[in-house]
Amino acid sequence: MCGFTGAYEYSRDPHFLETAQQTADYYISHTPGDGIPPWDFNAPPDSRKLLDTSAAAIMSSGLFRLCRLVSDPMKGHLYWSTANRILRSLCDKHLAKGEARWEGILKGGVYHIHKELGVDESVMWGEYFFVEALDRALRAF
Repeated sequence: MCGFTGAYEYSRDPHFLETAQQTADYYISHTPGDGIPPWDFNAPPDSRKLLDTSAAAIMSSGLFRLCRLVSDPMKGHLYWSTANRILRSLCDKHLAKGEARWEGILKGGVYHIHKELGVDESVMWGEYFFVEALDRALRAF
C-alpha cells in the first residue's frame, strides 16, 4: 500500500492510487477493531492470534500519506481515522516502555515465523514506520 501510494504521488497514474486504496480497504475490512493485524491473513485461525505490529506501523504511516491524496473526503477521513486508531493501539498496547531488557520500541513484530526469527520482537522496519507514523500524526496539528 505504501509503495503504490508513493508511486501515485510521484507519477499521478490513477492505477497506483486505485491499487493503494484497494489494499487499504482490504486491510481495514480484514483487521480487528484495534487495527493490529494477524501475522498472516491466510494463516490457520489458531495461528492468526499472533499479531504483527510492524505491519500495523507500516499501514498507519501509509494511511496518513494516502488520506491526503484521495478525492473523496469521506474516504480520506476513513484512512486518517484508521491511521490514528492503529497508532493509538500501538502506543497503548505494544510499546516496550518500562521493560529495561527490551531492545526496541514496539513489541510484537514478526520477521520469519517459520524459521522462528524475529517473532514477537522489535524489528527495524516496524520501528522506522512507527516513528514515521508518529511524525505524520504530529504534523497534522
